[in-house]
Amino acid sequence: METDDSNDLRPASTTMHGWQTVRDKEVVMKRWMVICSACGVAVLFAAFLLLQSAPVFLIGTIKLTDIFTIVGGLLFIIPIYMDSVRRKDDAGAAHRVVWSTIPPIGMIVVCFGILLPNSLTVFGVVEWADVLYLLGTIMMLPIFLYPILDPRAIEVEEQIDEEIAEEHAESTQPKSRAS
Repeated sequence: METDDSNDLRPASTTMHGWQTVRDKEVVMKRWMVICSACGVAVLFAAFLLLQSAPVFLIGTIKLTDIFTIVGGLLFIIPIYMDSVRRKDDAGAAHRVVWSTIPPIGMIVVCFGILLPNSLTVFGVVEWADVLYLLGTIMMLPIFLYPILDPRAIEVEEQIDEEIAEEHAESTQPKSRAS
């Protein structure tokens, strides 16, 4: 049985889990990523609702809302991070350390900040937890913002704009009548 390279078709017997095309697998993976992120948002909402009630301490100063916040936040952000890494890897983005290594470290820093008690302060002014939240979220920004200006994407956009302008110019020119 021959395969079509344009869609990466494979015989069902040789594909993983019987997927007919790689595209089918990608669609299913994206659905699971959306479901996982939606579950994360639901857990974060539950943590928000529990935050208004009396704290339920599990171990020392760690509260149930802290655990819900960590689990919900990770369920929400990890699929987005994985999709970001896949897209940037496919596009060949430079400085892989920036966009693939620093965000997970930021996730760990935020989780550690959530687990810290709020009584620890920096020079008696700012709480350590807030400093760690800030540092962690700054470290996670490459998920969404890097690379800001991709030269190849800009070149493709300019080429498309030129083609659209040429087509528009051709369509607005009056047609000459043949005598």
